[in-house]
Amino acid sequence: MLARVEIPDESGGQATTSLEDYKEVDGVKIPHTIRSESPAISLVIKFTEVQHGVDIDEAKFAKPAN
Repeated sequence: MLARVEIPDESGGQATTSLEDYKEVDGVKIPHTIRSESPAISLVIKFTEVQHGVDIDEAKFAKPAN
């Protein structure tokens, strides 16, 4: 399983994304925590639930303003 991706950026710094807290969902291991760090920003995304093959109502997507 992928644990970390390191990508150099144009300023000479490096962006790092770590995939953590793998849990099995429908027989597939999925990371439930994603940490992303760069010289400009740090963020953490934590998923509480992952579902495959779920229909999503189109009304949940924002329409671009004209």
